Amino acid sequence: MTHSFSFFNSPFLSDVTIRQVSNGKKTDYHGHKAVLCAHSSFFLKLFSENPVKQENGNVIELHDDDPLHFQRMLKFLYTSVLETHTQTNALHLYTNPIAMYALAVKYGVEQLKVRAVAKFPSDWFLYQNVDWHAEVAEAHYSRCNEVGDQMGIAIARTFLRGAKKFVKSPKFQETIKKYPVLAADVLSVSPLAEGKLW
Repeated sequence: MTHSFSFFNSPFLSDVTIRQVSNGKKTDYHGHKAVLCAHSSFFLKLFSENPVKQENGNVIELHDDDPLHFQRMLKFLYTSVLETHTQTNALHLYTNPIAMYALAVKYGVEQLKVRAVAKFPSDWFLYQNVDWHAEVAEAHYSRCNEVGDQMGIAIARTFLRGAKKFVKSPKFQETIKKYPVLAADVLSVSPLAEGKLW
């Protein structure tokens, strides 16, 4: 029996072309509406409300996503496997799952949200770099302004467990002023929320 993973970017039975455009560079993927719609509320809505017309060659253009992360997300729709990204530095252990989570939110891929949060490291014991903590907060909260979303809660818990140096720093004060949702997430998971003192 053939499974959908063999159909990723395969021309066999493809009924749509997904053209991913980033910084003027275009990458085309062979898509299969049934697979895309089964796993993404974005594609389900797109194809049900705006059927792709034959005159444009069944091409859907999607703009501004990071090409590597977009490809990983699209592959996830076919395989339900979130590939491990090659990390160029330890900071990417944190920012790559955040980027995948942002795509999952944008494209309505609930299972990818769960997997991205699961890939987010739960501690900072090896990385006590205050600037990195601020970059992690920026990576998520510059895209998200919803209190209590899954990734925000994971970030807040990680900060409280292993980044107390950051939480007690002036850099944290600057960061929560810039991103008040971070402050709300931290408060929601702090011992204070449970009636305990730090």
